[in-house]
Amino acid sequence: LVRVKLNAAHPQTPAAVETAISKASERIQDLTREESSRHAIAEATIGALHRAGKLRDVDVSRFADDGLFEETVAALSLLCGLPVSTIESAMTSERIESALVFVKAAGLSRATAKSILRLCAASSRLMPGHVEKGMVSFDRLKAATAQELVRFYQSRQTPAFSRQH
Repeated sequence: LVRVKLNAAHPQTPAAVETAISKASERIQDLTREESSRHAIAEATIGALHRAGKLRDVDVSRFADDGLFEETVAALSLLCGLPVSTIESAMTSERIESALVFVKAAGLSRATAKSILRLCAASSRLMPGHVEKGMVSFDRLKAATAQELVRFYQSRQTPAFSRQH
């Protein structure tokens, strides 16, 4: 509704409207996450698994199957070397392509990808058919391409994030 109203008010600058909405959405997610002890606990728990070399495909699949959104986001963040906000944004978007890229780049299995897509569908109100279409896209996506895209995302990150990981 907000997007429609802004586009109607500023028809000459649709890209600027999209950028503003995206930035506002990311900021709201950042503020919500900062206040969420669940996120903090998930990030600490998953971080410990990752540092110990024990964060496995089966774990990520279990998190997604159990509806543990924060844990799934934290795991993908660590596996891809990207901020939680980047992964969370991809997983809550109506367009699931970025989430698929992160899953493929992390080297996760097809079964885990499907679990994560179902979790994304629950979080962003995707239609059930989107999961199956997403799996077709996942199967076509080459790991090397996904890893190249993740490197691009990583190159755009702030130095402060890079020091944390």
